[in-house]
Amino acid sequence: MARIPRREDFTQGKLHHIPSLHHTSCKNGSKRNHQDTSSVTFINPGTHGSSHQDTSSVTFINQGTHGSSHQDTSSVTFINQGTHGSSHQDTSSITFINQGTHGSSHQDTSSVTFINQGTHGSSHQDTSSVTFINQGTHGSSHQDTSSVTFINQGTYGSSHQDTPSVTFINQGTHGSSHQDTSSVTFSNQGTHGSSHQDKSSITFINPGTHGSSHQDTSSVTFINQGTHGSSHQDTSSVTFINPGTHGSSHQDTSSVTFINQGTHGSSHQDTSSVTFSNQGTHGSSHQDTSSVTFINQGTHGSSHQDTSSVTFINKGTHGSSHQDTSSVTFSNQGTHGSSHQDTSSVTFSNQGTHGSSHQDTSSITFINPGTHGSSHQDTSSVTFINQGTHGSSHQDTSSVTFINQGTHGSSHQDTSSVTFSNQRTHGSSHQDTPSITFINPGTHGSSHQDTSSVTFINQGTHGSSHQDTSSVTFINQGTHGSSHKDTSSVTFINQGTHGSSHQDTSSVTFINQGTHGSSHKDTSSVTFINQGTHGSSHQDTSSVTFINQGTHGSSHQDTSSVTFINQGTHGSSHQDTSSVTFSNQGTHGSSHQDTSSVTFSNQGTHGSSHQDTSSVTFINQGTHGSSHQDTSSVTFSNQGTHGSSHQDTSSVTFSNQGVHGSSHQDTPSVTFINQGTHGSSHQDTSSVTFSNQGTHGSSHQDTSSVTFINQGTHGSSHQDTSSITFINQGTHWSSHQDTSSVTFINQGTHGSSHQDTSSVTFSNQGTHGSSHQDTSSVTFSNQGTHGSSHQDTSSVTFINQGTHGSSHQDTSSVTFINQGTHGSSHQGTSSVTFINQGTHGSSHQDTSSITFSNQGTHGSSHQGTSSVTFINQGTHGSSHQDTSSVTFINPGTHGSSHHDTPSVTFIN
Repeated sequence: MARIPRREDFTQGKLHHIPSLHHTSCKNGSKRNHQDTSSVTFINPGTHGSSHQDTSSVTFINQGTHGSSHQDTSSVTFINQGTHGSSHQDTSSITFINQGTHGSSHQDTSSVTFINQGTHGSSHQDTSSVTFINQGTHGSSHQDTSSVTFINQGTYGSSHQDTPSVTFINQGTHGSSHQDTSSVTFSNQGTHGSSHQDKSSITFINPGTHGSSHQDTSSVTFINQGTHGSSHQDTSSVTFINPGTHGSSHQDTSSVTFINQGTHGSSHQDTSSVTFSNQGTHGSSHQDTSSVTFINQGTHGSSHQDTSSVTFINKGTHGSSHQDTSSVTFSNQGTHGSSHQDTSSVTFSNQGTHGSSHQDTSSITFINPGTHGSSHQDTSSVTFINQGTHGSSHQDTSSVTFINQGTHGSSHQDTSSVTFSNQRTHGSSHQDTPSITFINPGTHGSSHQDTSSVTFINQGTHGSSHQDTSSVTFINQGTHGSSHKDTSSVTFINQGTHGSSHQDTSSVTFINQGTHGSSHKDTSSVTFINQGTHGSSHQDTSSVTFINQGTHGSSHQDTSSVTFINQGTHGSSHQDTSSVTFSNQGTHGSSHQDTSSVTFSNQGTHGSSHQDTSSVTFINQGTHGSSHQDTSSVTFSNQGTHGSSHQDTSSVTFSNQGVHGSSHQDTPSVTFINQGTHGSSHQDTSSVTFSNQGTHGSSHQDTSSVTFINQGTHGSSHQDTSSITFINQGTHWSSHQDTSSVTFINQGTHGSSHQDTSSVTFSNQGTHGSSHQDTSSVTFSNQGTHGSSHQDTSSVTFINQGTHGSSHQDTSSVTFINQGTHGSSHQGTSSVTFINQGTHGSSHQDTSSITFSNQGTHGSSHQGTSSVTFINQGTHGSSHQDTSSVTFINPGTHGSSHHDTPSVTFIN
């Protein structure tokens, strides 16, 4: 109890007023060993301010308290030394309300300490409000503890307010060893700002908590050293709601730390909101942990906001060893920008989770050293939705890191959105892991946006060792362009997945170094759809890399779209792999677009060791043309594929070095259609290469279309191979077009060691003509082919060196038609070569048409070979035409060792 003040206390400046101590104790119905204790101490030497008030109000209300060893303890200490401010107020309000408390060893403890040394500010207020409400608490060893400390040393700001509010509401708490602990510390040293506010709101609501060893812990620390900004606000709100919690060893822990050193900005706000809502939680060893840290050192910007919102919602969680962990760190060092905002939103929603060893972990880090831009925003949103999760060792982990070093651009935005939706997941060892990193050193552009969206939807997943992994990295170094956007969207949809060791992996990397263009956009969209996938060791992998170094063009767009659709896939060791790389170095053109679209559609695939692989590479070095477009479309459609060791491989490479032409387009389209393929060791391979070096022409187009259609293919060691190469060096023409169309149609092919091979090469070096067109069309149609060692081979080569003519056309059409071919060692070979050197004529046309039609061929060692060569050297005439037509028709050929061999050569 405080002593009664004496006259010398007023005359010696130790005390300016009489303290108000309201101590009411109504012990109706209280029983043995009940203690209510209030200790208040005022130490005031050298207090010079006007209107100084230290106020302590303590209220004890005890009605019907039946527990043994009940203790309510309040300790309040005021230490004011050298306080010079006007209108200084330190206020402590503590209320104990105990109605119908039946537990043994019940303790409510409140400790409040005010330490004010050398505080010179006006309108300084430190306010602590603590409330204990215990109604119908039946648990043993119940402890509610609140510790509040105010340390103010050398605080010079006006309108300084530190406000903690702590509320304990316990209704019908039946658990043993229940502990609610709140620790709040305000350390303000050398704070010079005006309108400084530190607010902490903590609420514990425990109605009907039945678990043993229940612990709710909140630790809040405010450290403000050398804070000079105006309108500084640090706000922490923590709420614990536990109704009907039946689990053993339940722990909810919230740790919030504010460290502000040398913060000079105006309107600085750090806000942390943490909510624990546990309803009907029956699991053992349940832990919800939130750690939030704000580190602001040398922050000079105006309107700086760091916001963290963490919500834990656990309803009907029955699993053992359930852990939800959120770690958020804001590190702002040397941040000079205006309107800087870092926002983190984390939500854990666990409803009806029955699995053992369930872990949801979110780690978010904001590191901002030397950020000078205006309107900088880093936003991370993480949501965990777990409904009816029955698997053991379920882990959802989200790691997001923002590193901003020397960012000078205006309106910079980094946004990360991660959603985990797990409904009726029954698999063991299920892991969903996204890792997202934003690294921005030396970013000078305006309206810079990096956006990552990752969604995991798991419904009825029954497989063991299921892993979904997404890794996204944004590296921006020396980016000077305006309206720069990097966007990554990754979606995992798993419905009814029953396979073991299922892995979906997405890796996306954005590297932007020295990018000066306006309206730069890099977009990656990856979707995994797994419905009814029953195979073992299923792997879907997507790797996308954007490398932009020294890109100066306007309206630059790199777009990658990858889709995996797996429905009813029963094969073992199924692998779909997509690798896309965009390398743009020194690209100066306007309206540059590189687009890659890859789709894997696997429906009812039953084969073992199935592999679909797509590799797409864009290399653009020193590209100066306007409206440059490289587009790659790859589609894998596998329906009812039963073969073993099935492989579909597509490799596409764009190499553009020193391309100066306008409206340049390279377009390959590759399609794999496999329906009812039963053969072993089936391989479809497509390789397309575009090499454009020093191309100066306008409206340049290279187009490749490759289609594999396999329906009812039963042969062993079936191989379809297409190799297409475009080489354009020093091409100066206008409206140049190279077109290659290759089609493989295999229906009911039963032979062993079947091979269809197409090789097409376009070599254009120093071609100056207008409206140049090279066209190659190759078709393989194999229907009902039963022979062994069947080979169809087409080789087409276009060599154009120093071609100056207008309207030059080279056309090759090759068709293989094999129906009901029963012979062994069947070979159809076509070789077509166009060599044009120093051709100056107008309207030059070389045309080769070759058709192999084999119907009902029963002989062994059947060979059809066609060799056509066009050699044009120094041809100066107008309207030059060379035409070769070769047709092989073999219906009902029964002989052995049949050879058809025509050779045609044109030399001009």
